[in-house]
Amino acid sequence: MLYLHSGTLTVTVNSSIYLLSPQNLLFISPDDFYYIDQNNSAQYTTVQFKLNHLYDFSSTDKIFALDSTLIDLADALLTEQDQFQQELILQLLLNKCSKLDSNLTAQKDEKTRIFSKAIAIMERYITSTITVDDLAKMLRVSLSYLKRVF
Repeated sequence: MLYLHSGTLTVTVNSSIYLLSPQNLLFISPDDFYYIDQNNSAQYTTVQFKLNHLYDFSSTDKIFALDSTLIDLADALLTEQDQFQQELILQLLLNKCSKLDSNLTAQKDEKTRIFSKAIAIMERYITSTITVDDLAKMLRVSLSYLKRVF
């Protein structure tokens, strides 16, 4: 896990490039190849730990923008000296991040559902004239939301 305190930082993980801002967490899996651009004045901390199966950040965007509660947890993790306390804080931080991820997953699932329904409707009406407005009405979503899904 990489936590950016200040500045900006460019990190390449496998073939993806991430630009981190202050108070961003980046999760890097053990099997990921990563490179941190050293041409900057960013201040960051890396924390290595064994991750159990409850927290799987491999399918996420890997970056979490922390709110004030999570910033306090990250700071506490980095300043705590007692190993048992560090483990508790880490578990709490991971739990909160995984809840953020499940919210993102739910949003992605909803978009996937709308996308699949839209494709099915278009296939059903392939020989008819159907507008994007008609499609949005059939799906009961706004036109702008439908555009974002696609």
